[in-house]
Formats: sequence, C-alpha cells, structure tokens
Amino acid sequence: MSPILTEHGYQRTLAFLTSFLECYPRAASRVLPSVLDTVRMSSQQSPPLPQILSTSFAFIASKPILSDPHSAHLAWTYLSPLTNDGVPSATRASIIRILPQMCLNNKKLFRRIRDVIGKSMVSTDPMVRIAATATLSDMAKLDLLRDVEGIVSWIQGRLNDEESTVTYFALSALRYLVQNEELDFDLVVRVLEKRLGIDLGVVDDFLGWDVLALESLVELLGEGGLEEEDDDESQDEEDEEEEGPAPTAKTVKAVSLLIELALNINSEERYDFSTQSRILSKIYQSLANYSAVILGLDPESIRTCADLTSIPEDLSGDWERYAELKTIVQSGMTLVTRMQDDTKNDDSGSTTAEFSINLVVMMQLLLSFEEETFGSFVFRKGSSSSKGKNEGAQQHRVSKAVLSALPEISVIRSMYESDESVSARVAAYFYALGVEDDNDPIPQTSALLAEMTECISYFAPPADPPSYAMQVFSITNAMSAVFRSIQNADENCREELFETAVDQLEEWATEFSEYGYIALSALALATDDSPQLYSGISRVQNIILDGSGMFETEDVKLLCTCMVAARLSQTTDARVVDLLDSVEKSIERHNGQSCFGGYLGLAIFVQSVARKIRSHGSDPSEDWCREQARRCICILVKSLNNCTLTDDESILELASCIETGKSSDTLPLPSELTAKDGAAQKLIGVIIALSHCFPALAGVSADLLKSVVAVIDKLPWGSGKGFATHAAYKTLIDAGMYSMDDLSGAIANTVARVQGFDSDCIDLLDPLFSLASLCRLSSGKVKEELDLVNETATRILNTSSRMSSKGKTMAVFTCCASIGELPGVTSFVPNVYSSVKKDQVSNVVAMMEETLLNGEVECTHASALALGVLCAMRNSSQTTQQHKREKKSDRKNVDVNSIIQGKGGTVMEFVLHQVAKAHSDILVQHSGTNRATKQLCILFEALQVVALPGSFSRVVETTLHSSAVGGTELTNSSLKILFSQIESGRRRIGFDGRGFLDMSTRLTKLPAEDLSKLIGAAGAQQMMTAMPNLLFQLPTSAGEEVAKCLWGISRDLSPKNQMVMTEFFVGMNTIFASAGKESNDKSKLSTSPALLRALQNFVASGLFDEFCKVAAQSSKIDASSSSYATSIAAYLECLDMISASTITTDTMGIQSDVAYNNVLVMASCASFSSKQTRRVETWIARQNVRGDPSNLRMLLLSSLAVAPQARNDIEMKESIANLFDIMLVAGTNNTLCIELIAAKIAYWWDSRYMNEMSAATHPIQRVTTMSSFLISSNLCFEVQSLPNKEISAIFDLFVTDLPAKLALLCQTWKISDDISNRATRLCKDATDKKKACLQKIIQLLDGGGE
Repeated sequence: MSPILTEHGYQRTLAFLTSFLECYPRAASRVLPSVLDTVRMSSQQSPPLPQILSTSFAFIASKPILSDPHSAHLAWTYLSPLTNDGVPSATRASIIRILPQMCLNNKKLFRRIRDVIGKSMVSTDPMVRIAATATLSDMAKLDLLRDVEGIVSWIQGRLNDEESTVTYFALSALRYLVQNEELDFDLVVRVLEKRLGIDLGVVDDFLGWDVLALESLVELLGEGGLEEEDDDESQDEEDEEEEGPAPTAKTVKAVSLLIELALNINSEERYDFSTQSRILSKIYQSLANYSAVILGLDPESIRTCADLTSIPEDLSGDWERYAELKTIVQSGMTLVTRMQDDTKNDDSGSTTAEFSINLVVMMQLLLSFEEETFGSFVFRKGSSSSKGKNEGAQQHRVSKAVLSALPEISVIRSMYESDESVSARVAAYFYALGVEDDNDPIPQTSALLAEMTECISYFAPPADPPSYAMQVFSITNAMSAVFRSIQNADENCREELFETAVDQLEEWATEFSEYGYIALSALALATDDSPQLYSGISRVQNIILDGSGMFETEDVKLLCTCMVAARLSQTTDARVVDLLDSVEKSIERHNGQSCFGGYLGLAIFVQSVARKIRSHGSDPSEDWCREQARRCICILVKSLNNCTLTDDESILELASCIETGKSSDTLPLPSELTAKDGAAQKLIGVIIALSHCFPALAGVSADLLKSVVAVIDKLPWGSGKGFATHAAYKTLIDAGMYSMDDLSGAIANTVARVQGFDSDCIDLLDPLFSLASLCRLSSGKVKEELDLVNETATRILNTSSRMSSKGKTMAVFTCCASIGELPGVTSFVPNVYSSVKKDQVSNVVAMMEETLLNGEVECTHASALALGVLCAMRNSSQTTQQHKREKKSDRKNVDVNSIIQGKGGTVMEFVLHQVAKAHSDILVQHSGTNRATKQLCILFEALQVVALPGSFSRVVETTLHSSAVGGTELTNSSLKILFSQIESGRRRIGFDGRGFLDMSTRLTKLPAEDLSKLIGAAGAQQMMTAMPNLLFQLPTSAGEEVAKCLWGISRDLSPKNQMVMTEFFVGMNTIFASAGKESNDKSKLSTSPALLRALQNFVASGLFDEFCKVAAQSSKIDASSSSYATSIAAYLECLDMISASTITTDTMGIQSDVAYNNVLVMASCASFSSKQTRRVETWIARQNVRGDPSNLRMLLLSSLAVAPQARNDIEMKESIANLFDIMLVAGTNNTLCIELIAAKIAYWWDSRYMNEMSAATHPIQRVTTMSSFLISSNLCFEVQSLPNKEISAIFDLFVTDLPAKLALLCQTWKISDDISNRATRLCKDATDKKKACLQKIIQLLDGGGE
C-alpha cells in the first residue's frame, strides 16, 4: 500500500467500514483482521506512519468492533501484548490511551483493562506512567471504575511522582471519583494533607507547587459540598433552625484557600503571566461550582452592611468575604484585558476564551446573589451625564410663546447688514447662522460657509473678558451648525464636505483673520468620531500645532492650542501633556497681563475631558483625564492667586491639593482678598474660566470645589465674582453640598448688596449680574428680585445715567443673563431658562433694540451682541434640538451612567461601570475598540442572569447599531442579552422590562434585508428561538402582527440559513404545546386565546402557500445548501399539534389543490393522514414526465418524500393497487408510476426488515438488497445536489429490486393474482426497462423462480 494512498484514503475507508458495520455488525470479525494487517504493515515501515496507527487504534476501539464478542476478543488479543514491557514507549502509551474508549464500548473488558493500568502505573518509563494515570483519570471521568478501594491506593502512590504530569492526572482522577460520589471530599482532602504534608489553611504551602499539580488541585478543591442530612428528627429540627445543612469542614477550608490563591497568585514571581492566568481561571471555575452559602455569603449580613459606614464586628467576616470575592472578579476583568492585548503566544486565544468563560460564570454567581439580596435596590437611577451638566444643555421644554418673543434670524441679518464692519454685529450674525428654524430646512454646508466668509474679516473681539468670550463662542456655535449640516448630508459625500470646510476655514485664517484658526479648532472639536473624518481632523490638528508662528496674538494661539488638546484628549494622545506644558509656561510668562484666550481654552479642555470622567472610574484612561483636568484647574487657581493680594500661601496650597487630588478640609483660607493693581481684567477672565470648570472639579472632589468657591467669595464685589455665582451654586446644589436654603440666603444677601450701592457705581454691576443668574436657579418666587434687576438695568441704560460705558455694557449683558445662559460666560451653549415668561423676554428684547438705536457706541455693540445671543437661544428645548433628523450619530449620545448604575459597593456597580466604559469606547471607535468589544461581550454575558431594568435596552440597542468593528461576536452577545431579558418568568420588582420587549418588537418590523445587515442570518435564528417568549407577552393584535413579520423574515432569509425557518416553526410548536398543557403545570405559559387561534390559523393555512414556494426552490440542483427537511419536519409537528386542537384539517393549507409549486411540501405532509398520502400519490402518478426537466425533478423528489408514508399493510396494499389502476389509464412509459411503486416497496421492505423473512419462508427466490444502502428518511433532501440523471439512477436501483420484493409481499398479502392480472395488461404497451420489470413481476407472481 503506497504511503500517499494510505495518507489520503485510509481515514475515508475506515469511515465507510464504520457505517457498514452499523448495518451489518456480525461482519466485524471479518473486517478486523484486514485492519490489523494494515496496522502491522504501517508499524514496520521506517518511520512508522503515526496517523495511520492512531486512526487504526481508534477504529479498533470503536463500538462496531467491540460490540461483537468475537471481534472484541480478537482486538484484545492483538492489543494487550502491545502494553507489555519491551514495546516502544510511544506505541505502548498509544494503546493505553485508547483503553477508556474500549471499556466504554465493551464493559466486559473492564477487569483486563484495570490490570493493564495497574501494571503500567508502576512502570519505570515516565511516558507509560503518564499514559496510565491519564487513562485512569479518563475512566474515572466516564464513571467506568468499579471497586475503587484498590484503585485509590494506586493513585496515592502517584501523588508524589517525580513527573508533575503524573501528579496532575492522579489529582484529576481523585477529582472525578469525588464528583461521581465514589469518594468523600473531606476524606480525600485529609489523605492529601497527610500524603503531601500540606495544610489547606496555609496558602504559602501551595504557591511553590508545580503549575500542573496546582491546576489539578484547584480543580479538585471545587468538588466540596454540604454535610449529609441526618434522619434523626431532632437533627432535622436543628437543620431547620440553621436553615439547612452547613458546608463540610474541608469545604470551608477549600473555599478559603481558593480565595487566598486568587488574591495572591498575581504577586507570585515564580509564575509567569500565562501561568497565573491559567490558575486563576481554574480558581474561578472551582469557586463557581459552589453556591453563595458555601462561599460564605449571607444575604442578611451583606444587606445590613451595605448601607453602613462602619461594619459591626460580628458581621466583619461576612463582609470581608464578600469584598474578597468582589476583588477577585475585578482583578479578573483587568487580567482579561491584559490577556486580550497579549498576542505573543499562539494559544493565547484559547486560554483567554477559557478564562473569560470561567470569569463570566463567577460574575453570574455574584450578580445573582446580589439580585437575591438587594432586589431592585441593586440598581439605582443613572446620574446626568457629564456632558449634559457641563454644557448647560437644558433638557426642559420652553413654551413656543417664549421662543416666539426672541429675535428672529431676519432681524439679526438686517442688523448686521446695516453695519457690517462692527465685530459685535458679526458675532451676532454668527449666532443667528447657527439657529435652526422649525419651518426651514437645515442649510447646506456651502451656503453656511459662504455667508460666514463675507464677514469673518471684520471679526475683532474687544479685550474685556465677557464680550471676548461671547464673541469667540459665536464662532464655536457657528462651527457646530456647520458640522450639523455635514451630518445631514448624504453619507457618501460627508468626507468631501468636511475637507471642503477645512479648506475654506484655512483660507479664512491665512487671508482674512487669525480667528479662522479658532474656527478650524472649533470644527475639529465639534466633529464626532466617524472614521471617514479622521484625515480631516488630523489635518486641522497639524495646521494648528505646526504653525505656532502664524498667530498674531497670544490669546488666539493659546485658545487654539487648548482646543486641539481637547480633541486629542479623546484618544488620550501623549501630545496633550506637552501642549498643556506650553500653555502653562506661556501664562506664567504673561504673569502681569491677561491671557484670557488661554484661560478660556483651559476651561474648554477641562469640560471636554470631564465627559470621560465618571464618579467612580478606575480605568487608566479615566485616571489620565482626571489628572489633566486637575492640572488645568490648578493652573487657573494659581493665576487667581497671581491676581490678588494675600498675606499667606493658602491659595497656592489649595492649588497643590487640587493638582494631587488631596482633601482640603484642613487648609486655612484667606480672610480677605483684593485685586492687584492693573489685574482687574485678568481676574475677571480667570473667574469666568474657573466657573466653567466647577462641574468637573465637583467630579474630582466636592470639598475642593467648595474651597475654591469660598476663595472667590472672599473677593470684593466689582472684582467679577458675580460671574461665578451661578455655576458655583448650581454645581454645589447638584452635588448635595448646598441646599435651596443656602441659595435663598445668597439671593437675599445679593439683593442687599445691590441696594447698598450707589446707582452710578460700576461695582454695582457685579452683584446685579449675580442676582440675575441666581434668581433663575431658585424654585421659589423671585419676581421682586427680578424686577429689581430690570429696574436697575433700565436706570443704568437711560441716557441720563452717569454710569460709565463699561458699566452700561455690563447692564446689557445682565439683562440678557436674566433670560438665559450666556455662551462663554455662564455656559458654553446659549439656553433660555425654563422659568422665564414671554413678557420678560419681550421687555428685554425691546430694551436691547432701543439701546441699539439710541445708546452710546459701546452700548450699541453690546446690544447687538446680546440680540445675537438671544436669537441663538431659539435653539433651546424645541424640536430643532434633535436637528430634525434621526441618525445613527444620535445613538452616540447614550451614556450608560446616565441610564443605570449599580448600588454603591456592589459587583453590579462595577459591572455596569465597565459596561459604560466599553460601550463608550465602541461608539467612539479608536485603537481600543477591539478590546472594548471583547470586554462588552463578557459583561453582557454576565448580566444575562439578572433581570435588568427596561432602560438598559437603550445600551443594547446602541451597541447593536454601532458601526464599531465588533463583528458577529458583539452582535450575538447583544442579541443574547436582549432575548434573555424577555424570557418568561423574569421577576422584576420596582421596575419593568418593557424596553426590551419594545426593542425586540422594533427589530421584527425591520425589512429582512436591513435586519440581515444588522444581525445576520444567525442573529435572525436567535430571534426565532426567542419568538415564544416575545409573543407570550404581547396583546393579540400586536402578537399577530409580530408573528407575520417574523414569518416574513424567516421566509426571506431561509435561502441563506434554512435553520431560520426551522426555528420559526419550532417556536410556534412551543407555543402550541404550552397552550395544551394542564393549568397546574408550572411550565405552562399563558397567552391570549384569541392570539393562539390567530397563530394556529396563520400556521395551518395563512403561510402554507408561501412555505411551499420557498421549499420548492430546494428542488433546484444549485440549491443544495438550503435543504428544507428540518423545516418541513418542524412544520409537520406544528400541524400535528394544531390538529389536536379546535382547528379542523379541512381548513388547513394541505387541503389545497396539489401543484408543482407545492407538491414537495404536500408529499412531505402526507404522513399527516392516509387521505393526504393517497391524494399526493395519485397526482404524482398521473403527471406526464415528457416535458420540462424541472417538473421531472420535482416529481422524482416528491416521490422520495411520499414513499415512506405508508402506515400499515392494508394502506400499503390499497396504495399499490391504486397505482396499478392509474397505470392502466395513464400508461407506464410517460409516468412515474413504476418508479413510485418501487420507491414505496423499497422503503416498506427496509422498514419491516423483510430480508430475514424472505430467507426463512421463500428460499427459492433471491431478493437483492442493493437499494437498501440508499434508504433514509431524508433521502429526498439528501440527493438535492445530484443532477436528474443521478436521481433517476437511484430509482433504477429501486426498480431493479422491485419484482422480487413485490412478489414476496403480494404472496404475503394474498393479492398475487390481482397484481399479476394488472401487470399482464400493462405489459403489452410498456417499453424498455419498464416492460422487463413488469415481465419479471408476472413471472414471479405466477410461481416462477430463479
């Protein structure tokens, strides 16, 4: 035998012999010698053929060989000498390793196999000892060992073997013996402690072990249990008092050791990272084998301790155990992240997968315990996202009346066109261009940029910080509008539009004004993380970073630098630190001068990184963001110190605390502060910038924020501290540090200050601005206070007032601040306050318009800017807030922490926090997306065991729709957690899971093509599996609609994955079966009777025609991949279940007329009734086969489908007679009557085991059985890939065997004369093979023989 032939053909030969022996088991003794000869020849070759030998040994140990006593004896006679000394180690070990399979297939060999193992376990050859111990472990696993007392001594002897692999399998054998209850766990542990000289209570005894032995021991330690219950009544009463049996003593020690190992294994230097991961994985697996009780978790104790700041001494042990298990799980998530990043080892993938599985099981155990312990309180309502807080985006609704009172875009355009050269009017126009009117479409990008280009050259903000900030933010507001217009464009042209916008803005910067660079930076910061825009964003960053000499002023340079740093911080870019260094040094160089652009830029940076910081984050990226935010706030606090006169270093000490994150409780604060000469403007700029950072500082430490606010409060009125009071009180109230009473006190004090100033004193404007903004935070009545603001501002703006121009400008801004938040001053986004009234807005707008016409020059500029800001407030809280479109980018706004959080200090809190981080990373799409995908899959799987609030469905939905590179793994994980939450019987108290039901319903209503793109055919299969749980929870009308949608999906996707349709019918059958259960059956799922009837009618008749058309496609030769055998079988089960209900067969689809487009399903459904069988057979028999080849193919396949459907002798006799009668009318040559009869006889013969009967009662006739090799219940679908010629050849085999088989059956049924008569009449007109077949039938029926 040539080696090439051997390598390629030997396995296939053995596979055929296995199938052959399953049909003819007695032939095993004849087959085996040939195989043994091949083994001898292969072993004698040089070198031997290991593949051939191993395959041959596996065949010899297989059931077809060993089930026959003679061949089993022959196999053992040949193999047993190969286990003796002197045989090559490899061969000997190979034979020993197949012994478990031999024992499994023939248990009579046990004693001989046991003797071989016992002898081999004491061999001097390490390979043989390893093989023998491994074999014993396998037999213990398969529960094949008997009389284990003697075997245990063998195992004990190998525990101290010099080969660690032997020790591994010895411990593994003990584990399986405990698992199968052959040995007691405590007894085994005591023996181990004595044999190995160890103590389970001392973790150091095990940290030096060989890794294999330690792995096996860890697995063994997971097999402990509870004390056995005593039958004594008194003992039962004690158990009841103690709430059931307690864990055994050794089990308690085993659990403690496992936990200690898990906590210490990562610090053990003797084990590399891969080894630590493997051991920790086994620890998770073992711990997860135990219940919460055995792990030492007491629900009552944990529930009590969870809400205490100081743990009682008597509960400290329970709480410590809970904390240790949490730590183990948390370190596991960190470790699995590192494993995903480690790609050095080829097998790292499988190791990581196993680790992930065991970690998930452990997490599920703890999450289930927490759900049982805390109930719905394991969740808490999500907090507002940092983005929402920082940007001041008001989510309240503002009445249309209020919005209508704000200036319209046309008013601002006219104002700008009346004097285009004024920077304030340019800024106002920029604000107006950013407004989206409900009645107008979103403007195109080119149109927006064209209008802005005309006025950018006149943009030149003044030096005072409030005006500067508002004018600069007009650019950021406009750039947000530009990006929205890009988003609104067709997806294929967004990249080109973005590049065009960058070109235009770069031209602004180089040709018109350096403020074009602010526009470039603002556009990059406003842009989302779509991959198609990456190149444009990188280009903007390079323009700013590479052109430090192109800026005319330091303010613009610093502002742009900080905005670029904010954009880079989204991916924790290392360049951020260097950029902040340069900003800090530049601010220090301008110690005596204002660098308001730098201050404002730092505030923008802080708010940007604050979006990635969560209150309890421990992720390295979050720590980095928190560190950079503290650093920027520290720079601003130091700048504040440089602007003031103070006698101590308390402000600098506060800055140091902020930078390090330390508490400021013990820090002394200055008693009084005054501004340095010439630093007034700088101080105002620092205060405004710091106020923007308050929300981020609250996330770091509310105490530090309180200290900063206290320092600013020490400044005198007129210093600009009024700009900070709104942000200070809003943030501290949100943080719980201030109450509404504190706010009321602040308002009262500010009113007194306003009334105490002379009306012409410029310092009056500071408390007035503060009062206007504070009143809008109050939930009480503040009409008098607001009237005071309005009256004072009106008096100041009066032409007879002696107030300076600067004071009048501030009065304008104060009026505007009483209506809403000022961009750049009190927020980053212009918003109308929810408490404002229409008449208040109208009065302020009228005042601004009057000042614009008749005021001093500086006042007109301020009024123009204020009108632009008020116009921009039209975007607040109206339908335009959604930008008049629903896009996938909207899904990126979902923040998990704002939706749901876990109870403080629980594993649930940790898991949901990790979900939030991974979810955010997936939506952002960067280099860590793949890692985040794998993490989210793990977390979703862990959460499947818990009933989640319906709001979590938003997280699942955004994940499912994410364009991140998650692949099918993330899709499947999302679907699994979704469908797990709609499972019937989920217990939810305090919240509902309606969100998951709604999301599932929405998915079913997607077009099949869109759904396939979203979740794939495999995902659709999961959806069909979940169908019963979904329909059981829907009302009648909705349930019927969803069922029809699901059918449409399964119909359209079945060509890609036929199992989609099968699962649809299986799901329907589950619904029908549940409805038929008794009412006291706990597994019965209730549903509306009306919905049940609607589903039954739909399955029985509504979808029948469509199902037939789809199944008919499988008859095509190129449709071999879509066999509908399982779908048809599942459909038949549905019909059978329906027929047992009130639905009658007369209304079912199978009562339709038979036709070529439904005959395949009709034939398959013939088993439903004898009437159906006869009807289909008759139709097939009458068809003329001379014509369309596709019709012939359909008839052949349908004949194979209907042939097995006869139920008894009477039905079979009537069917044969009926087909002969049809031939008398329709003829034989142009029909398939002979072929159909032959197929029916072949199936009947095979199903009734007629071979034995014929040999015993009719020895004169020889009956061939060649066609029997082809008989199978799914032959109709198994031959779909064959052309018509090959299928016809199968029928030829049936026809060849027909005469002898039919003759024997006719004699048995006593119808020989009738059939002979009909065959004689048909023979006259028959031709070729059919004539020969009929002649043979006649000959045999008339008593002839061969």
